[in-house]
Amino acid sequence: MRTGRAVLALALAIAALASAGCRGRSVEGWSTRARDMILTSGPTEVVISSSKVPGYWARQTDSEREVFLYTRDRSFQSGSLVTVAGPFGGSFMSVFREETGVYTRDLSAPLLVVWKISRTANVEDR
Repeated sequence: MRTGRAVLALALAIAALASAGCRGRSVEGWSTRARDMILTSGPTEVVISSSKVPGYWARQTDSEREVFLYTRDRSFQSGSLVTVAGPFGGSFMSVFREETGVYTRDLSAPLLVVWKISRTANVEDR
């Protein structure tokens, strides 16, 4: 049952990205280019269409805007610098941020479905 929900959540995330791409938005959202990102949370979950979706909150190294990285990989910590690749788009989600204790329902946030993730050099080394 849990596996079915995870597959449904992934299908819904991909469908949301596909429908966003059909509305004439920038093709940048569909880029699978690698992006350097700093994780701003440890492993966490959000809720999309009543299904828990695992991942991390992150921001690009040249931006303050947070993105949710959808991945099952739990081997990273907050503050890790990673390189990720995968389709990128917007999604509505319900979020509980442990750092602040704030619950937000129907948050519109960027979502990156991670196809590849790898650790990169420390921020101090760059």
